[in-house]
Amino acid sequence: MDILISIASSIGGLVWSLVFLIVTLGILVVVHEYGHFFAARFFKVRVLRFSVGFGKVLWSRYDRQGTEFAVSMLPLGGYVQMLDEDQPGFIQQPEEDQRAASEPDDESLNAKPAWQRLIIAAGGPAANLLFAAIAFWLLHIFGMTQPVPYVGVLADESPAEVAGIQKGDLITAVDGKQTPSWSSVVLALSERLGDTGNLTISTRSLGANTPTDYSIPVNRWLAGIRDPDPLEDLGFEYEYPPAIMGDIVENSPADFAGFRPGDLVLAVDEEPVEHWLEWVERVREAPDRELSVLVNRQGSRLLLSLTPAVEQSGDHSFGRAGIQKPSVLLVHSPLEAVGHALGDTWDLSLLTLEFIKKMLVGLISPTTMGGPLAIADVAGKAAQRGIETFLYMLALLSVTLAVINLLPIPVLDGGHILFCLIEMVSRRPVSRKVQLVSFQVGTVLVLALMIFVILNDFSRYFF
Repeated sequence: MDILISIASSIGGLVWSLVFLIVTLGILVVVHEYGHFFAARFFKVRVLRFSVGFGKVLWSRYDRQGTEFAVSMLPLGGYVQMLDEDQPGFIQQPEEDQRAASEPDDESLNAKPAWQRLIIAAGGPAANLLFAAIAFWLLHIFGMTQPVPYVGVLADESPAEVAGIQKGDLITAVDGKQTPSWSSVVLALSERLGDTGNLTISTRSLGANTPTDYSIPVNRWLAGIRDPDPLEDLGFEYEYPPAIMGDIVENSPADFAGFRPGDLVLAVDEEPVEHWLEWVERVREAPDRELSVLVNRQGSRLLLSLTPAVEQSGDHSFGRAGIQKPSVLLVHSPLEAVGHALGDTWDLSLLTLEFIKKMLVGLISPTTMGGPLAIADVAGKAAQRGIETFLYMLALLSVTLAVINLLPIPVLDGGHILFCLIEMVSRRPVSRKVQLVSFQVGTVLVLALMIFVILNDFSRYFF
């Protein structure tokens, strides 16, 4: 029976992930292709088809201008097909469209000047970057609750412990970049993957007014590792945060006992408490029973008396103290959020380019790249954690999609942009033969990359 339940749970998780894979790719593809579509319509280029997905058309309808909006069988991309558009890559025009394209038409793509074709090609990545900026703007306006980066359990003899970082310390910066949350810590550390030199982690201990800098040497840091985990490598046990008090519920047992935000629980009834989960367990096991709690408050030790309230759950009772985990809610005004959103989009774009550069020179393993299965896994987990996390994940993927599409590889948008730039400088178009060979090479490269990430997915999740 347990095996059947386990299988059913696995199938349910797989279905959930597949659903959000389709939702995630659908959103990103529609945003990207709508960027091309909007630019094409703006310059009066006739759009023949706007398709979400590749292959056999499953559903379609036409608008008043004759554009076919379609949903196709393979939901791993999409395309906008324009009149007289050269498509020596993935998409070929139907025979009737080829006949129409053979006749000169002011509404054809190739009839437009190079600068207009460049803007049309850049429309997709621009739409993805705009979508990411809007997503970050919304997150900054409504706020995104994230755990504060207090150091919990440290692995023995780990780089962080050897450097002198201690449990209860608050990580305030990494290499000078402020880190108000654990996600910002991970992002700052990720920028150093593959590097050689010193990491500078700034922390503030309980009771201290100024942070202390700790230097941790790295050498080709985590280069060649499939799924690098900067926190784990440094020795931070993220899943075991310290028992530091966050907000105290008014008129709760913890409030009456004299707890204050920032208190670090050291022991309960003279038994040491190592992390938050252990503290929660001790409280839940003691409904309506007095506990002697030793805390560290700004460097001083205090002994508090706590009697957890009784909570019922079915036939079982458990204790409740009225204490929340320390978290930060970053909220900005709509105007302030604009600057933060643009900054986030810019920083992530640069970080993506840096990752690509490090992969090309061998400082980061290409096995870190994920395909459809990895996206499905991330999307499913993000959806389970709430709309904030899912929106943040969409913004990250949207930036990645934009940056990759801007690479000067034929078949990708960046390849089209490159040819347009060459034409604008030389005052003549790149020859059809050169374009054809380039697109064939680009197609091979992109297909090889797709096969690699798919095989990498199977290796990551099934072997």
